[in-house]
Amino acid sequence: MNSKKDICFFGKEKVGKTSIIKMIFNKTHPQDTSYLESTRELEVSEVEFKGFYKFNIMDFPGHYEASDIKPSEEEILQECGAVIYVADSKNFPH
Repeated sequence: MNSKKDICFFGKEKVGKTSIIKMIFNKTHPQDTSYLESTRELEVSEVEFKGFYKFNIMDFPGHYEASDIKPSEEEILQECGAVIYVADSKNFPH
């Protein structure tokens, strides 16, 4: 079993998953996230917290469908310590 607990980010296209990851874990300025390209495939980044705790950030693309799970992705999800679903409030009826 993996001692690291990964964090998996899901959500539809263009809701800001990658922007949130970059601002929180890479200290990217919010204005600089408008230049990021859309995530086309699963992106994995290792993060080190205070020099002693490491974990992976999994950025799933917006077009990802749970019904299309590959064996390697299934293993990632089973080891995931947290799943974050990012939603854009503009996509909800008022």
